[in-house]
Amino acid sequence: EYLVYLPEGNEVIVDLSAVSGNFAVEWFNPNTGETKTTEQISGGNMQKFISPFDTGDSALYLKVL
Repeated sequence: EYLVYLPEGNEVIVDLSAVSGNFAVEWFNPNTGETKTTEQISGGNMQKFISPFDTGDSALYLKVL
């Protein structure tokens, strides 16, 4: 599992090269309590994530399936 906090939203690159398999991807906006689930991604490499929220902080939760 990975939990990434992004102050001011924006984007982040996460190194998933040490883990194979698929990940569930969920975003959380701590300012509004809103969550968004996006498509699963594959591990085994670097992945770029862009916050789906227009403004504010974001948290990215990745869980191996």
